[in-house]
Amino acid sequence: MFQKTHLYLIFFVLASTLILSACQPQNNVITPVAPYPQPQEPAADAYPPPQNPTNPDEPVTSTDPTRPPRGSDLTGYEEQVYVDSIQINLMESFPLQVSATVDGNLPDGCTKIIGSKAEKVEDFLFQLHINTERPKDVMCTQALVPFRETIVLDVYNLPAGTYTVEGFGLEDTFTFDVDNK
Repeated sequence: MFQKTHLYLIFFVLASTLILSACQPQNNVITPVAPYPQPQEPAADAYPPPQNPTNPDEPVTSTDPTRPPRGSDLTGYEEQVYVDSIQINLMESFPLQVSATVDGNLPDGCTKIIGSKAEKVEDFLFQLHINTERPKDVMCTQALVPFRETIVLDVYNLPAGTYTVEGFGLEDTFTFDVDNK
């Protein structure tokens, strides 16, 4: 009986040692792996510099060369964004200042926001626009890219009332109790 128990114990120790050694990383084994493809640099003209809408030969002065300056004509740029929410922000100052914070996703890793604006389309209605640009013929990650964009609304000299801000199938409102002068 002692010998049988002894043999089981020896067998258990040997089996445990073999299993544990198989789980340990082997530093002396080198497995050739195919290299991952390196990301390609966008073509030189993938993001052309913005042009001044009044004089295309004159350079646009901006702190960010990929974004046209505020108030630039963004006609012709796409609005490829998926918006989850719009939040109105009223700054505690007088005259009051209002902005809209837009949270959402860009459709892929190559799409960039190049401009945004709030356009007053009726007396008490603002419409939000976020313009994007995507280079052609470039491979991109096919994953949504989250963004947050704050858009300033021009509300100076507006009369008292309730205003609607809409865009991307969503809307929110804010109210001025007095004229904003």
